[in-house]
Order: sequence, then structure tokens, then C-alpha cells
Amino acid sequence: MLTGVTSHFSAAHNGPDGIHGHTWKVTAWFSNLYRSDARVHQAALNAILAAWDHKTLPDDLAWAEDIAFAVGQLCGVREVEVSRDLDGLHAKWKWS
Repeated sequence: MLTGVTSHFSAAHNGPDGIHGHTWKVTAWFSNLYRSDARVHQAALNAILAAWDHKTLPDDLAWAEDIAFAVGQLCGVREVEVSRDLDGLHAKWKWS
């Protein structure tokens, strides 16, 4: 069983076109045996995103794949999708 939560954050990063900003949508799927309090998972996701919100991301977080990997390190996360919906770009990390 997986429980999913979604949040957003906005930040700048150094990309191919220089420093510029985006808003990323992040969905994390947490494993559980049956039921899970999604509010607990939402709080964990919000905590990591708050550290990046309205800041300039370091180079090791400059790509959606990097963000997905970092969020995937939260306890119990099995999948993470990071998207820039307006640009139609997505990255997905899966626990293996």
C-alpha cells in the first residue's frame, strides 16, 4: 500500500540559461502496511521543501532528478515525482 502527498516550492537554480526560477510540484509516495496518516507524510515533505523554498538551489539540486532523489531519502518513500507543469517536464525516482 502506498500513500501519496503533494506539495510545491519555488526556487532559483543555475541552469543552461543562467540563474532563473521555477515552481516545482513534488509528489512523494510513502509505503505502509494498511493505513497511514497522510498528514504526517505531508509534514515531512513540507519540511524538506521549506528548506529550498524561495532560495537559490545548490548545483547538486539544480535538476528535477536531483530534487526527486533528495526527497526519496525521506523515511518510507518509495516513489517521487517532480514536475514543472507549465513546462510539461517531469522526473520520477523509484526505490529499488
